[in-house]
Amino acid sequence: MTSIKKFARIWIWLLFALALGCPWSVFAQVNKGSIIQSVTLTKEGEEVILEIRGLLNAEDLDKIRIRQKPNSNKVTLSLPASLIDPEGMPTALLTFAPEMPVENIKVIENLVEESEEDVSFNLDLVVEGKIALKPEILKPVSETLVRIKLEDYEKAMEAAKEKSGPASEQNRRRQERFTKERLKELEAQKQAAAQTMQKDVRELVSNYKKPAVLQISILNGTGYTQRAYQLSVFLGNLQKTNIEEMVGSKLDIVNISNSPSQRPIDTTIYYRENYLKSALLLAQLIDGEQRVVPMLDQNERIGVDVEIYLGKDYK
Repeated sequence: MTSIKKFARIWIWLLFALALGCPWSVFAQVNKGSIIQSVTLTKEGEEVILEIRGLLNAEDLDKIRIRQKPNSNKVTLSLPASLIDPEGMPTALLTFAPEMPVENIKVIENLVEESEEDVSFNLDLVVEGKIALKPEILKPVSETLVRIKLEDYEKAMEAAKEKSGPASEQNRRRQERFTKERLKELEAQKQAAAQTMQKDVRELVSNYKKPAVLQISILNGTGYTQRAYQLSVFLGNLQKTNIEEMVGSKLDIVNISNSPSQRPIDTTIYYRENYLKSALLLAQLIDGEQRVVPMLDQNERIGVDVEIYLGKDYK
């Protein structure tokens, strides 16, 4: 379970890291979840190993949930609090060499709203094998790698039966019955949650499309007449090329003016919908501390995408 505020903060840092060309480690420092950068298959002798690499939370991924019907060619690995790196894994369907026992792996990102304030998110890897495969998570799980051994299901069960004897065979059958019942319960819970709300994580990312032109207004509430003009020169001349390259938009300062006295004293950057990434970048370039908040009324300030209010705290 992850609060909406925490989830939004994760994506703010994610988008900001992408805008500045920062490494994923910046994102990892503020997020307790995992970023999956690659999923590959390797052979170690006769064993086939599924390797999951990225910036990982070892504690979470030590609890990967495996869902599989007995002797089924399809198995689902559910990774809690995990998202994919879209640059490292641009496709949701992974295919492998013909000699590998895996036909393909489907990557599914899940975001389910549990209540008005809480959501849960996880990543499912649906492994479709050419034969039935039995996964085994190899310990330990590190902060960069998870290794999962994929065995022939029938051979693995026969080996376990020979090793354990008649008593363990009864336990195995009992466990299979329990697994079937548990799968039915989980499916019912999943359908109930889907009726509440389920969105693909990429819908959130789509709210941050790159605009063609970034229009900025600078309001001066410092009490010093030249402060807004000096900032416009800094952003519009000295940093213009840098800003345009980072946000992928043309920069246009459309207004420089004094602010009414009733405005708040703190320096604040107001941004229109889809311009959060641009506002965060400007906050990094401007000296001092600023609040970054959305415009309350998106119909106001027509022709302005980001408004920078310089308060009395601006030096």
